Amino acid sequence: MPGELPGPIHEVLRTSVDDGQVERIRAAVAAQSDTLPKRRRARVLLAVALSLFALCVVAASLIWLREPGQERSSSSPARLHLTDGTLPSRLALQSSEQESRRYHFDDGSSIELGPGTEVAVQENDTRQVGLRLERGQATFEVAHVAGRRWIVYTGLVTVEVTGTVFTVTRNDELVRVMVARGRVVARSEHVEGGERALAMGEALELRWPVQTAEVLDGGSDQVARSLSSDGSDAEPPPMRSWREAARDGDWAGAYRALGQAGLRQRARGADTMAELLELADVARRSGHPAEAVGPLERATSEFSSDRRAAVAAFTLGRIEADDLRRDERAVQAFRRCIALGPPGALRDDAWARLAETYARSGQFERARSTAREYLERFPDGRHAQELRRWVDR
Repeated sequence: MPGELPGPIHEVLRTSVDDGQVERIRAAVAAQSDTLPKRRRARVLLAVALSLFALCVVAASLIWLREPGQERSSSSPARLHLTDGTLPSRLALQSSEQESRRYHFDDGSSIELGPGTEVAVQENDTRQVGLRLERGQATFEVAHVAGRRWIVYTGLVTVEVTGTVFTVTRNDELVRVMVARGRVVARSEHVEGGERALAMGEALELRWPVQTAEVLDGGSDQVARSLSSDGSDAEPPPMRSWREAARDGDWAGAYRALGQAGLRQRARGADTMAELLELADVARRSGHPAEAVGPLERATSEFSSDRRAAVAAFTLGRIEADDLRRDERAVQAFRRCIALGPPGALRDDAWARLAETYARSGQFERARSTAREYLERFPDGRHAQELRRWVDR
């Protein structure tokens, strides 16, 4: 942290102040102490103490200037902004139901949303831009910036790139990834080996009910060649621990380090909320949403007094509804989230998602009654206009 000493004070003194200098000051104090009157002796001692303190401050300052912190020496790119200066952090990028919309970013990248498309921004830091395609079709034109990667989540498939052009479609029938230029890595538990490299002209498609992924256009042989060790790709890095990979945002690497069995075993043995949430993140962000259910269920039931339990319950509801299409279980999770008392903005979303899930499962009367209760609680809420139409039907 700027302003802190670069180490313990005794270490700063030992390495930065000349020992002889300190001894000379001490000797002067000893010589004076026997001959000076008490009042004058006190003044001398005070002056000496101030001199020593000044030496400490100067030494610490020199070390701080000589060994700057990581933030000062970092060469990471700046956080991504829209060209109008807006910081797209935890925001939703949306288009209307009738028209497309394009968002331009300050690094030269852009996203074109087809009609009725919504993309949620999950991460935006100096190393990673994480986006979740909630619905619709989005074309991503990603400019290559050293040190930054983009990840697009769809629930079924996670797409990772550093610079390329590709389109992702997500609707009630399928999830499709199509590459127009460059190369992407698509990761999913429904893909043999857990991941596929897709080159220009290739596509990966998963349809409900999901069994295995289908490779289109380029053909599976071409995809297999692109994954082969033909010398065109660098050797894979040595295996790291799952926590190291997760800390760096390498969710696929963290999942590979754990494996399915290892993640489940860890989730059963975890004894803290933090570890359960970390394991859930590894599962869902690596394209294995079903594996996140166990840790999140434990987090909501066994750590219900933790303020993060409501967030865990909401995340569980989204996975059950959006990724696994298990509406009854999604209803239970959203109801659990509401009962746990989520923070204000999340409470608004939880009630709206509960009404939506009731409607999708065919429980229309419950959907209307939930919508009415939402409007009583949040008359000016973010979803009020949409839910008001349900009540008026």
